[in-house]
Amino acid sequence: MANTNPDKRRWVYLIAGTIGMLFAGIIYAWSILKGPLNTELGWQPTALSWNFTITMGMFCIGGIVGSLLSKKIGVKLSVVIGGILCGVGFVLSSFLSSSQLVIFYLTYGVMAGFGIGIAYNVLVSTVNAWFPGRQGFSSGCLMLGFGFSTLLLGTVSNSLFSSIGWRTTYIVLGIAIGVVLVLAGLIVKRPDSPRKMTAQSDKEGPKTEDDHSYTPKQMLQSALFWKFFIFLVLLTSVGNSIAGFAKDLALFSGAGDSMAATLVGAFAVCNGGFRVVIGILFDKLGRGKAMYLFSTLGILTSVLCILTALTGSLTICTITLCIAGCTVGCSPTMSTAGANAFFGKRYYPTNFSIIVSHLLVASFMATLSSALVVRTGGYLVPFIIFLVISVVALILNLNINRKK
Repeated sequence: MANTNPDKRRWVYLIAGTIGMLFAGIIYAWSILKGPLNTELGWQPTALSWNFTITMGMFCIGGIVGSLLSKKIGVKLSVVIGGILCGVGFVLSSFLSSSQLVIFYLTYGVMAGFGIGIAYNVLVSTVNAWFPGRQGFSSGCLMLGFGFSTLLLGTVSNSLFSSIGWRTTYIVLGIAIGVVLVLAGLIVKRPDSPRKMTAQSDKEGPKTEDDHSYTPKQMLQSALFWKFFIFLVLLTSVGNSIAGFAKDLALFSGAGDSMAATLVGAFAVCNGGFRVVIGILFDKLGRGKAMYLFSTLGILTSVLCILTALTGSLTICTITLCIAGCTVGCSPTMSTAGANAFFGKRYYPTNFSIIVSHLLVASFMATLSSALVVRTGGYLVPFIIFLVISVVALILNLNINRKK
């Protein structure tokens, strides 16, 4: 019984972690949550875009702090603190007036973003520790929850705006996120260290190619880290930029408003669902082939985007958004599973939080792409840049995974 109980409990932890990640993923529903702030408070798009940048920056910092905090005070209390910070940040944001933009940056951007970063890192690193042979699968499940947040919570929030107003919606979201993350934190626990691999675990998939664990300092000093980091930045930049264009690209291709919303939903479904698919392929095929698939999808997405811009075909646009969703879905799973595969288990929480900071760097490409669309009056120039970026990522990939 001693060998089977841990394996039974880990599925409970995976479910709890995935639900927790679903609510933590509200960070990516900003495109929906910012709507009333522009119409009712008069905050301009540029000011609101700065809030997202601040939120992502604090999310990355929170991840690093979360990895250190969990070592000092434990997993449970760390996630609880993250949940409370996020919940309180949302609630406080609901009371602000049009003259308090800077305070909003502090409550939403700093407080909520920092809290989500703590919870994200601790939940991912803790749950993945229970799946030593299937980290691609467990990462995919966790990222599935994180990715579906925009589709589920974003849709619910949008409905609540019209019925109870944005202020009450923010309060409801804050309480819900806080409660769910606190409960997830109280449920999950870190496995005994070192954890003895059961017979079942040994059958679950390949062990990492190298059992050597890099310290954060060693990782940052290695060429491998920078190649992998830049690889993630490049392809995540492409995916996130297209995510920002999704609805506008559908409208450009002749879709009505309702059809455009449906295509954005299809993009989100492909994004969320493919996170599990790429995770399973990561376990079955190994990191090299999974990364080549990621690169191939990036190039294919860029080519399809160019064709959409040239033809304005709604059919091609539909295919483009579905493939682009799969491309976006690769990034979070690849970063979480790749952190372990490349740099080992021992320092995984800290190393993983450093690697996740590629999201902050990639977010600037989305801003640049939007500026290029305005400057050039069309999508062709940024889409050609996406293709170049994807090819560079493939070249990096060939270098990372070459046989020694």
